[in-house]
Amino acid sequence: MTLLVCVVLATPAQAGFWDTLGNIADTTLEMFDANDNSQAFAQTAQLTPVDVNTLYDAKQANPETPYQLTPDDKTLLANKRWRYFTAHETVFNSDVFVLEAGEKSKPTLLLIHGLGQNGLRDWLNVVPEFENRYHIVALDLPGFGLSPVVPGKYSPTNYALVAHQIALAFGLKNYTVIGHSMGGAVALRYASMFAPELQQLVLVDAAGILERTAFLKHAVEFPAKLYGLPDISVKWIAGVEQFGQSILETVTSWPDGLEYIRKFQYAWNKTLARNPNMNAATALIYEDFAVAAHETAVPTSIIWGENDGVTPMRTGIMLNSTLKQSSLHTVAGSGHTPMREKPVQFNKLLDAVLKSPPTKNNDTPMRASQSDKKLLIKEQTNRSYSGDYRDIEIVDSTAIKLSNVRAQRLSLTRSSVTLQNVQLASDTTAIIALEAAVEGTNVTIAAGNGILADNSRIDLANANIVADGEAVNIAEDSQIIFSASKIATPAYKGYAHGQYREENTTLKFAPEAK
Repeated sequence: MTLLVCVVLATPAQAGFWDTLGNIADTTLEMFDANDNSQAFAQTAQLTPVDVNTLYDAKQANPETPYQLTPDDKTLLANKRWRYFTAHETVFNSDVFVLEAGEKSKPTLLLIHGLGQNGLRDWLNVVPEFENRYHIVALDLPGFGLSPVVPGKYSPTNYALVAHQIALAFGLKNYTVIGHSMGGAVALRYASMFAPELQQLVLVDAAGILERTAFLKHAVEFPAKLYGLPDISVKWIAGVEQFGQSILETVTSWPDGLEYIRKFQYAWNKTLARNPNMNAATALIYEDFAVAAHETAVPTSIIWGENDGVTPMRTGIMLNSTLKQSSLHTVAGSGHTPMREKPVQFNKLLDAVLKSPPTKNNDTPMRASQSDKKLLIKEQTNRSYSGDYRDIEIVDSTAIKLSNVRAQRLSLTRSSVTLQNVQLASDTTAIIALEAAVEGTNVTIAAGNGILADNSRIDLANANIVADGEAVNIAEDSQIIFSASKIATPAYKGYAHGQYREENTTLKFAPEAK
């Protein structure tokens, strides 16, 4: 389904109100903090066989939420081979609906769905194709499908704990976790928490891994391919995209009214608990995956719909670089749900990756460019460049792409640029951006200073900045976004995952950027 997220924001003028509310909340709501899952790691869900007809009868009989059976529901009801359970888990203290198929003696696939009330039904094209060769366990996460809507924060971490309790209940060992969309984020968190138990991980169009603003920006991008269009059309499209993204970045940089709702379980339940999609989507975009993206050692196959309009392919490209053992595959002609849109192609690809998990990634060593060439790009539109250079200067240009590039310095003036797999090594400042818009994925910088931003917008995913001085200096008002990035300077060594709106300063990093 299409992922739509409404974020509660405060205008700058309202910041004082939220600060006051926070002070009140600090002293009056602590008693309501919940979802303390320190004891949930080793707990096992209690399984009870269930007649799926009974669950559907109860769902249809609920006067508050009238329900009509879908074709997928009828598929579940008609199948006599599959086994159904409710699993009582302790994270939310709820009874989760679980489907089991195949023989327990065979390798196990644990399937985790994404947003939407389809729940595990999103896998109904997958289960019949694999149940003869695998043992399959699929669940409706709390709040979805045939699992009840219950209070609590539907975060990837909490959902991973729920799924793990179910895995323990079935006695799973050396198994594979497969997650789609939000379920991909849950699966990544699961793998980061329980890596020794897993044989491999499969992420399908995983959502929410990028910093929240970088993730939401994808919603205002045009789906049309720019190549082959007249320059004037590309300029118009790029201009509209940049305007929409700048508005979104500005709004998301305002003081966040959800901060205090997120902090206290009582407030969360009062505002979000009855809307499972909003609950889960909000928790998803606020979870930091920087450590999981870089330190998860489970062999991971990444599958992406070629035309995904919900989660950007950029996420898959980033993960394929950060994860220690990974491979990236695309499903041609598919959008966000390839297992439903292109089931034959998807199942063939899934079968292949399950049989041949990826091996250890080959690290790309940082090597300074030895080239003496200077690349000047002036008043150009929709052009792509690669190769080695000494200096790259881009002026008054639109929709420029640099990929597989090494250089010493990159200068951008009044231009929009996409960087992918770019290495910059310099004894001065590596990137100087003046009135520029930059989106970079897998960007490595080793320099005296990393970036100078002047009235610019810079969005970096898996940036690795090593600087003798400062990572980011800001002159005039600029917006900087880091997703799952690394910083190493005399002042700070660690991950950067957050959004910054600053002027006339040096960017200060903290272990968890706000």
